Amino acid sequence: MQSVELKKSIFSLLDTVKDEESLCDLKTIIGNYIGGRQKEKDFAPEMSQEEIKGLEEAILEAQNSDNLITHEEVMKS
Repeated sequence: MQSVELKKSIFSLLDTVKDEESLCDLKTIIGNYIGGRQKEKDFAPEMSQEEIKGLEEAILEAQNSDNLITHEEVMKS
């Protein structure tokens, strides 16, 4: 689907919503989604050297599949 077709489809869906409260909720959700995508931020400048080192170590550990835990195992606990 092209962007124009997708937008028309979204507008058609929105047009079916008659409840004003639901429309306000959807407006907030869409606004937060769009705002969040535009405000992606690099947190590295705000991180301490200790935090950066810990993150780098975690990334290295995650590259070894022996260190990984399956979703099923996590959900058991």
